[in-house]
Amino acid sequence: MKNEERLITGGYMFGSEEDVRLARGELGSIAYLEKRIDYNDIHTTLRIYEKAVQERIFKTPVGYDFLRTIQKELQKRGMPEENIPPIPLYQNFSYKEEEPIIRAPLKIKKKDTVRAILRTSVWLNIALILLAIGMFAITMMGETTNMMNYRFRLENEYAAWEEDLTEREEEIRKKERELHLE
Repeated sequence: MKNEERLITGGYMFGSEEDVRLARGELGSIAYLEKRIDYNDIHTTLRIYEKAVQERIFKTPVGYDFLRTIQKELQKRGMPEENIPPIPLYQNFSYKEEEPIIRAPLKIKKKDTVRAILRTSVWLNIALILLAIGMFAITMMGETTNMMNYRFRLENEYAAWEEDLTEREEEIRKKERELHLE
């Protein structure tokens, strides 16, 4: 009994606490609008009603009751019924025994969605790994010295200098020998 009392709002017993929260929020909106609606100004009242219907502000029977109240007030104050838009109901109320309600495909859709997300994630990770490998290859083969290849480049540079110095020393010794022989 206590659980059922938690699900009652605005004279209706809802099927879930989420619906109760939604209905209680609508009660707050209704209280706010009730303070500001001047039913004597039927054109302003009609605009408020039309905006509430167009923007689907009310989704529960509590809100539908309020919209119906506005409709009745507009009719009572002389607004022709054909000028007042009907209250749209975005759910089905008919249920036939021979048409069972199947909820399993929703779970399959969720599973397919999760699989699609995982598949996309795997492909994205593979692409990022290939991109990282490509960046390392470009870095290693590039002409500029960087932290990945500085030791190799410096050793090659010093080896080239040493080879150049050895050649020069050899030339100098050769010239010295030529001078000593003369």
